[in-house]
Amino acid sequence: MDEASQGRQPVQGTPDVNIPGRSTNDRTPGILPQEQPDEPIDGTSSDAMRRFWEAVKRLPAYIKLVARIARDPDVPKQAKAVLAVGGGYAVSPIDLVPGVIPVAGQLDDMYVLLTAIQKSLKIMPAEIADRNLALAHVSRQEIDADLQAVRDVVRMAVKKSVKVGGKALERVSRAAFGFAREQLKRRNAGRAEKPL
Repeated sequence: MDEASQGRQPVQGTPDVNIPGRSTNDRTPGILPQEQPDEPIDGTSSDAMRRFWEAVKRLPAYIKLVARIARDPDVPKQAKAVLAVGGGYAVSPIDLVPGVIPVAGQLDDMYVLLTAIQKSLKIMPAEIADRNLALAHVSRQEIDADLQAVRDVVRMAVKKSVKVGGKALERVSRAAFGFAREQLKRRNAGRAEKPL
């Protein structure tokens, strides 16, 4: 069995070291374990990110769809107005999540744009919606799947933020508790030394 199939990668010039989290009889000279993801690949973070990047790759087709709908004289004004609001939010510098925050700043724009497309398609007659979807090479299922991918990435990000934030809060609270305990000890020691 080679090193790659064991989930390890060779590291040249490294001594035989005890790696935390591995038993000593699992050590192999010059071999370090590969980083393991926080969550398994099946149906979780890696899958969500893959589906999200597929949605990002479809953005040009969605923009083409929005442009087609905007130019189509058969599309009701109400459907065009929904797209105008969604598109306006996506390009506006004023966002719920600022665009300067990598990925998170674009998630809300993408979600609003896809939701606006979805709502616009529901407002217009089915034959007009189907014609515009076909001409833009987009399906309703892709829109639904991409909206779900954005939701999943947001859910994953919130879970990780809570996990990391919880650990940081625990460290801060322990440090604060330790500081308060030391201050009480000093105060009590100072009182014991002072005569009445």
